Amino acid sequence: MALNSPKENNESAINSLNLAWDPKTIEIRTRSVEKALEPLIIQVTTLVNHSKKNQKLKRGRSKKAVQLVKDIDQATARLVDVGQDIAEDYQEVKIPMLEACTEAEEAGKVMHDAATEFALDPCTPSKRGTMVKSARILLSSVTRLLCIADMADVHRLLTTLKKVEERLKELEVMDTADDLLSAFKHYGNDLMQFAKLTGLRQADLKDARRKDEMAAARATLKRTSKMLLTTSKAYVSHPDLQSTKQNRDYVVDQVSSAVATISGVAQAVGESQRHPYEEVGYLARALDELMVRVLCE
Repeated sequence: MALNSPKENNESAINSLNLAWDPKTIEIRTRSVEKALEPLIIQVTTLVNHSKKNQKLKRGRSKKAVQLVKDIDQATARLVDVGQDIAEDYQEVKIPMLEACTEAEEAGKVMHDAATEFALDPCTPSKRGTMVKSARILLSSVTRLLCIADMADVHRLLTTLKKVEERLKELEVMDTADDLLSAFKHYGNDLMQFAKLTGLRQADLKDARRKDEMAAARATLKRTSKMLLTTSKAYVSHPDLQSTKQNRDYVVDQVSSAVATISGVAQAVGESQRHPYEEVGYLARALDELMVRVLCE
């Protein structure tokens, strides 16, 4: 996720990429987003659970709740700061990211006020209910911010993907051995960078099915690398033979198909269901439990 990614200038490719993504959609697709969100969820759920326990205690200021409010404020501020940095570094997500940062800041202020009121009087049900509902809004806004940060990484991957596609087209039109080798060298360099980014994305994906699709596509790219050079050399040496062109085109089609699969997986295009053997993780359970508690208020 872009939370840990270095700044890169992708401005030249921004307008040429069509990202299949709605910035208003909240879907946690990677483990890095979960990890970034986890501290805030733990703090919020601890505060909510603490409020429930305090219903049986005498009225008065809750020191633990006051500290939790401060922790939530600091965690929210850190995420907003990172989001603003990403907006500057990744122009392709600048507008939705700044909107998400503003939304998270506003939700954080509402949460602060509601939680502070609760901390001063943790035994009043109405104050607890207001605080819990504010927590839900805060978590939703911060989750959206993190999802947009994740999409900055996807855009970076797709920018590299486009370079690979362009190099592949260059290979197809080379008609001399020297030009072919030069073009293949550029293709290989871009493919290595692409392999690095796709490897990181594959490891970070939560969806087991999409992770398997990404792995299969990456394996195809690795397997066809030498085949592409061999068949292209044969075609350049014997352009009059139909079989050499057919062999080269077959490998090119395999590469193109693998690249298209990676593009679809990176953007989470299409439906995907949880694998039968997958279980909901701790973080997802905690968020689900909090939402149920909010709805019951």
